[in-house]
Amino acid sequence: MNIETWIVAPDVKIDDTESPAALKNDSAIAGNTEIELTAEQARNLATALLDSLSRLD
Repeated sequence: MNIETWIVAPDVKIDDTESPAALKNDSAIAGNTEIELTAEQARNLATALLDSLSRLD
């Protein structure tokens, strides 16, 4: 499993309908990170995230 995260420039609004167009501009992306997980690592991550969410309820 490959998870990619983007660091978006602070002046770019990503919470509206224009965000896909705004993200096409190279200056909108300040950086990115890719995380490659095995199937077991992905399952462990999913379990940990779900456990964390259940504690919020």
